[in-house]
Amino acid sequence: MTLVISAVSNKGLYQVSDRRLMNWSGTTTLTDDATKTVRLDLQDGKALVSYAGIGRVRDLQISEWLKRILRGQKLKYLEFRNLLAEKATQKITPLEATLHEFVIVANVEGKPRFEVISSDRTGNYYNSGSARNGVFGTFAPPRIRSSVYFSGSGRDALSRQDKRVAVQAIKRRNLTSQQFEAVLVHLHLTAWKQQRNGSVSRDCICTHVDSQGGGWSHLHTSNGTSVYNLPSIMGGLPADDISKAIMKIVGPELSAAVREGRTPRSTIAEVQDALKGIELTPEDSL
Repeated sequence: MTLVISAVSNKGLYQVSDRRLMNWSGTTTLTDDATKTVRLDLQDGKALVSYAGIGRVRDLQISEWLKRILRGQKLKYLEFRNLLAEKATQKITPLEATLHEFVIVANVEGKPRFEVISSDRTGNYYNSGSARNGVFGTFAPPRIRSSVYFSGSGRDALSRQDKRVAVQAIKRRNLTSQQFEAVLVHLHLTAWKQQRNGSVSRDCICTHVDSQGGGWSHLHTSNGTSVYNLPSIMGGLPADDISKAIMKIVGPELSAAVREGRTPRSTIAEVQDALKGIELTPEDSL
């Protein structure tokens, strides 16, 4: 139960995702604080990955599960895509009560990529693939340089005219990234207001990656907009683990240098050793 809006344009990559997880029957809200998007720094590009369908593998949210299976993996885009399809077939297919899909927007070697990894191989959306439900395969939405894709049950709350707003906006080259963010968040709020089953949360996270690899994540709530610390994988390691390892080495040295009135000594070698210490192999049991 969710709503994910994904887009690729000349301004870069965008994903807006709601934060609600519900039980299997869709009758009870489990949390309104889920994170359904992960940023990946791959060997040949950048990517954003969101999902709709199953919200957890065992006790892990899907975003945490993604971090686990990618830990220690230094992958190019196609290697990542194939690994995700393989792991999803192994671990998510047995849990399925409904269609599950991952939506990927990426910039690979300077070129946009927009793909859906789905358990539905019937071609319902793109008229491609064969009827092999339960095996995750990839499909590419059309018009790859100007694409918007709506995923999850929340998309049914949006009319064709609503969706056309995003398609028209992404074609406007004079629109700034912040203006396009406002369009996507407006569509999210429209779906939240018009939904009938309560599957979409009011709050959402909007993430943007520009053509240079920079960008931002914003949390939009009824209280306003704030910067959000999105889960990220960099070189096969979760970004938060990298930060902790660096601060464990650099923090004490900086504090000591300030106390002693001296220049901090180089800690590059120590940081590299610390990063090697957290380079674990993927958790195959997940």
